[in-house]
Amino acid sequence: MTKKWIVIFCLLSLSLIPVACSQDEAQPEDEKDEELGERDPVGEQEETPPDEEEVDAPTTAEGIPDGEYEGMTDKDERGNYGVATVTVEDEEIIEVEYVEYEDDDTPKSEETGYEYEEALEAFEALPEELLATQNVEEVDTYTGATGTSNKFRTAVKNALLEGKGSG
Repeated sequence: MTKKWIVIFCLLSLSLIPVACSQDEAQPEDEKDEELGERDPVGEQEETPPDEEEVDAPTTAEGIPDGEYEGMTDKDERGNYGVATVTVEDEEIIEVEYVEYEDDDTPKSEETGYEYEEALEAFEALPEELLATQNVEEVDTYTGATGTSNKFRTAVKNALLEGKGSG
């Protein structure tokens, strides 16, 4: 009878091993990577930062004096940041330039070897949409480039805030 209990105990113990080992598999990939200090290679996939920085700033050119204003974002977890240059005339945004930079201050572009297609497309599309809507809050998040979209909106708000302070 003792052998029977030993066999039962061994079988139960063996059946619990896969359960204990599978806990690591249930952990989300980003948490595993964070623990291991790994992340996607630069250029393969754009990071998605948390929600936009909360900036209490104008979202339109209403009340902003004519001029050219520059706004910048804080650096994200990878050291990337964006800079928007907004030109205002007669309380209307007439020109927008947006450049996103890597942690070494290199502009992200095809010319510098940056290859994330969605972000490259967003660099062009987001300023065009702002010119059409005239309100940074109405600029949609560009599919596949959430981080860039958030940085763009924050940089524009900071530029408009600079303009508001100059008047």
